[in-house]
Amino acid sequence: MAMPEGSARQHAVGGLAATLFQKDAAGAKAFVASLPAADWQDPSVFREFFRRWLKTEPEQATDVLLKRIPADAHPSPEQQAEYDQMFLSWADSKPRAASEFLLKLAPEVRAKSLSRAVASFCFDDPAGAAAWAGSLPAGSDRDKILGQVAENWAKQGVAQVTQWLDTLPADSGKSAAVESFARTIISTSADDALAWLRAVPDESDRLARLGRVWASWSDREAARQWLENSPELTATEREALRKLPAAK
Repeated sequence: MAMPEGSARQHAVGGLAATLFQKDAAGAKAFVASLPAADWQDPSVFREFFRRWLKTEPEQATDVLLKRIPADAHPSPEQQAEYDQMFLSWADSKPRAASEFLLKLAPEVRAKSLSRAVASFCFDDPAGAAAWAGSLPAGSDRDKILGQVAENWAKQGVAQVTQWLDTLPADSGKSAAVESFARTIISTSADDALAWLRAVPDESDRLARLGRVWASWSDREAARQWLENSPELTATEREALRKLPAAK
């Protein structure tokens, strides 16, 4: 504790906290809570400490993290990787709790961790993940997560995903979910993907999403053949796809 401020001190107290946690968890938590803000600037310092604490007392650990991680944090790519490592095992073992917590963090901090947690949540409980995503407040986070749920659920081959899509209100969240679902089936059921995309109410938005889905089709020759020959495409849809660079 007598060491001068700097990276050497930060990593020393981080290592001490992680080691102490194995022998005296209460003492380790009290020690970490007593440290000045300067020791919290580098997320790698307490990575191992929080990885262990999150396994045993996630509610208490996340409460401390929310108070310590700045809401306007802008971590470097290296620091983002440290945050990801901090949350990795928790996202896999307790995906719902991790998803709910990570959503409260700044986008720059949660980085890949939230996607990992949502994917695990979908694997463990597809219906639960879908219900949770649908209950989120309107906005870009809800749209993105609904898209992730549709993609992960569809990849598992769960038939109920289409029933769930039908229950969503006709808003940007449903449009995002439909686009993700269409992307997963475009290469095997292109006409079905097109039919689902027509649930997007705004024409310009619908054509843009159709373009992104079609451009994601890995078999480009099959994509071009469908573009030219599918009787399901309208003239407007066909022309919009022909204008894309991937159509050439």
